[in-house]
Amino acid sequence: MHSLYRARHLLVSDHGRRDGWYVDLDGRTVGDLGDVRSEEMFWDSYAVTAESEASASTIRDDSLWNACRFTFRNRLTGDVVTTALCGGHPPFVRDGRVLIRGLYLVPTGLVQRLILRGLTILRPRRP
Repeated sequence: MHSLYRARHLLVSDHGRRDGWYVDLDGRTVGDLGDVRSEEMFWDSYAVTAESEASASTIRDDSLWNACRFTFRNRLTGDVVTTALCGGHPPFVRDGRVLIRGLYLVPTGLVQRLILRGLTILRPRRP
């Protein structure tokens, strides 16, 4: 993805959070995260949806969440985040939502960081 386009996308999508995420385990998609909500400083919650009936128990498996076994793939860009972690304590999926920290895309390289910074400064402020 071109640096200017990617930097603009990071700004508009809140670093990929609004795009949603595929949840992968061992190279297989087992679920989906969407409807992001900012919960606390550094923490977001996402609605969790199983990919299929067969993966419903996998996506709700507390031991997998606790061990950070899932990989998250951005629905729009396909970029993978492996460093996100879930918050709280079991059960991690509560009322169909999971609390996650560190699930976002970052600029790749100095050029994107500079473009993103410039776009952030020039962005119209909301009242």
